[in-house]
Amino acid sequence: MGRIANFIDGAYLNYVLRDEFRGPRIDFESLANKMAGGREILRTYLYDCLPYQSPTPTQEEKERFSKKQAFLHRLGLAASIRGAAWPIRVPR
Repeated sequence: MGRIANFIDGAYLNYVLRDEFRGPRIDFESLANKMAGGREILRTYLYDCLPYQSPTPTQEEKERFSKKQAFLHRLGLAASIRGAAWPIRVPR
C-alpha cells in the first residue's frame, strides 16, 4: 500500500460537530488513522483559522479567540511530544 496525506478542514469539521453531534471531543490522531484506512500516513494537515476579533473586541470575542489559540497550541504540542506529523497552519 502507498502513503497518504490527510487534509482536514478544521472550520467545517467544527461546524458539523457542533451542529450535528452537539460538539463531541475528537481524537485527531485516531481520526487521521481512520482516514488513512491502514495506509502509511505521510502527514496530516489541519487547516483552520483564528476567529474574528473586532478592533475593540467584546469579552465573547476575546474568549473565543483565546480558546482557539489554546486548542491549536495543545494540538501542536501534543503532536510534537508524540512525534506525529501534525503541521498547524493558521493564516495571519
